[in-house]
Amino acid sequence: MKQLFNIFNPATLRIRLTLLVLLAVAPALALLFYSAGSAREREANRVYQNALTLAHMVQNQQQEVISSAHQLLIAISKIPNVRNTVLPGCNQTLSELLKEYEGYASMAMVDTTGEMLCTSVVPFQPVNYADRLWFREVVKKKEFVVGEYVIGRLTGLPTLTLALPLKDEQENIERILTIGLDLNWQNQEFANQHLPPQTVLNVFDQNGTIVTHYPDPEQWLGK
Repeated sequence: MKQLFNIFNPATLRIRLTLLVLLAVAPALALLFYSAGSAREREANRVYQNALTLAHMVQNQQQEVISSAHQLLIAISKIPNVRNTVLPGCNQTLSELLKEYEGYASMAMVDTTGEMLCTSVVPFQPVNYADRLWFREVVKKKEFVVGEYVIGRLTGLPTLTLALPLKDEQENIERILTIGLDLNWQNQEFANQHLPPQTVLNVFDQNGTIVTHYPDPEQWLGK
């Protein structure tokens, strides 16, 4: 009798009823947890896909900027007074071209020792670039190169320099034509795109220095 009483004891009944209720709602709870988990997974996947899309967009834009600058250098190198460094025509031509093409901080021609021969920046000041990475790379590789983040010696602007070697028939470098990307302008272009809220964007040069940052580039550029 004692054992039977225990079975129907109110406390025992509450436990059994609770167990029965839990067993009854278990499938619904499992579905709820699964749905919540799926929602979180879908949201995480959405964020990831958006980030991936943005990364591809930025990569394509950077490639477009570099490719356009490369093509512009090739075109400029075919202008006689620039190719042959005829002064003062070379300075004037580069200065006029700089006004026509936005997004660039400077254009210049240097010799194989790094001495500047002519430039878009006025007034002309003698400068040597033999210590710059872009100069060492273009002399070594004898091909178009992209340099690193620098502050322009004549412009005072944050710049990424691109350089094109001009070679003779024996493939020896005669001169080097350069163009500097204006990083202030490039960062403003990204700011004008109105990227999604909470977007943080960084583009680095080959040394890991920030050349583009969104938002607030002025706080991060060159870091």
